[in-house]
Amino acid sequence: MSSPLRRLKFLPWRSLFLLSILVTLIVVVIDFFFIVGSDLSPALARIVGLMYGGSLGVIVQFAGVVGVGALAVYLLEKFFANITVNTGVLWALVLCLTLCLLVRSFLPIPERLVSIYNNEMQLIAIVIGVFWKGRPYWR
Repeated sequence: MSSPLRRLKFLPWRSLFLLSILVTLIVVVIDFFFIVGSDLSPALARIVGLMYGGSLGVIVQFAGVVGVGALAVYLLEKFFANITVNTGVLWALVLCLTLCLLVRSFLPIPERLVSIYNNEMQLIAIVIGVFWKGRPYWR
């Protein structure tokens, strides 16, 4: 009888961490342009203020992190075609993304769109994004 933890050893951890680092870098660049754009343009600053004000801000942040999870699966399909995607790989991707975004939250990088530190909603949104885009791979 094989141990379920034994399968963890055979997951493509290196590729998933590289993918997670790539997605985190994309999020940092988007955050940077978002912050600089809202600092330079008063009109964009007002729009951002409206987007993140009240309950709409929670929905916008949730949708942004769902998009991060979906982006990770999309890039997994495009750039890592040699990986056989299944439910275990998707869960490993969630773990790698969470770790990379958590490390990013400890760095002195401003974050406006995605801040995973001490926010369970963001973790749930990553899981939803990964498994929503990875729906064909559920087995």
